[in-house]
Amino acid sequence: MTRIVVDGAMASKFQNRPGHAKVYSEVGQLLGDFSPPLNKSGQQNASSTKPEEDDARIVVDAAMASKLHIPFGPVDLCDETGRVLGYFWPPFDKSQYENLEPQISKEELQRRMEDKGRTYTTAEVLAYLEKL
Repeated sequence: MTRIVVDGAMASKFQNRPGHAKVYSEVGQLLGDFSPPLNKSGQQNASSTKPEEDDARIVVDAAMASKLHIPFGPVDLCDETGRVLGYFWPPFDKSQYENLEPQISKEELQRRMEDKGRTYTTAEVLAYLEKL
């Protein structure tokens, strides 16, 4: 996973957060979502399920905002020592997927559905792969 290092001043905004938060630039632009790491038992803190209104928002400076303008996610947000502070996801942009067309024709889909050829169970496929 990609890592973004957060400097000391910004790191304090992310560390020990009780739950999820929206991340904004200083000018109010939504940059994405932040989620703290799970605790040792694989759970988030009990208080993370309903964060207070002020706790649900992190405002970052311009330097950090420029690091968070990424087209993919999630990424690890780490402090300068490499400790994971949490995970950042950029906003989902539906427009990237609106004009996509299937990579297979309707005729080919129909042909495959009508094909009565041999099929294999998962166990058969796994057994075959074990032999390779």
